[in-house]
Amino acid sequence: MAKSIRSKSKRKFRAVKRTKSLKKMKDELQNIANFDVKLVTLPFVTRNELLTASRQEPPPISDLEDQGQKDQAEPMETSKAMSIRNEHGSYPVWMNKRERKRQIRLYRMKKRSKRR
Repeated sequence: MAKSIRSKSKRKFRAVKRTKSLKKMKDELQNIANFDVKLVTLPFVTRNELLTASRQEPPPISDLEDQGQKDQAEPMETSKAMSIRNEHGSYPVWMNKRERKRQIRLYRMKKRSKRR
């Protein structure tokens, strides 16, 4: 392991950061542990209710097709087809800086080729 002053100071700061983050995590876990369990439990279902639910007839196929058409009628998320950007013009969070620059460069090249 390196013994330079820089690496020692980095290790020291990482240890300080670790202690701060551990305190936050401990508080969050305690809050979760103190959370009311009654809100999280699932409702109790009897065997008879399950049997009656299984005996019911499924909805007709035409109703299912209508639901599919309704879903398609809703507008899709608007974005430019040439880029990955969303409607506000920002790139996704998961994309790194280098890839963003590459996308911008490709977009500009396509734009230039269209003009010619």
